[in-house]
Amino acid sequence: MTHFGLGLFSTHPSPTDRLANLSELATTLPDGKAADDELLALIANYREEWLNDEFVVQHPRQFEHIAEQQINMGVDVELAYYLLGKSWERRFESEVRKALVEEASREAVIAFSKGAASASGLPA
Repeated sequence: MTHFGLGLFSTHPSPTDRLANLSELATTLPDGKAADDELLALIANYREEWLNDEFVVQHPRQFEHIAEQQINMGVDVELAYYLLGKSWERRFESEVRKALVEEASREAVIAFSKGAASASGLPA
């Protein structure tokens, strides 16, 4: 697996190890499994901060995957695409190769447009 940057999600155990650890932990709960809503509620106050940290350190392609996972788990679509657009924006501002600047610019516009097309009214 290629690592473009270090961040919270890249320092976690492998998905296989994490699943085994969480499955073992879940057996200690009263009904033998964790409720997704309860777990998401526990981290709700931190998710936006964590996403803000991640978009800065991850390559936009990596952050895109994180953003999509978070959307599936209830993060505001607008916020996720806004941060993805900012991630691509950071990429084209730091890139010197013309083809990559153009790609990053195009990807930023796509992400910002998806966020703008959603219900929150975040600026494109």
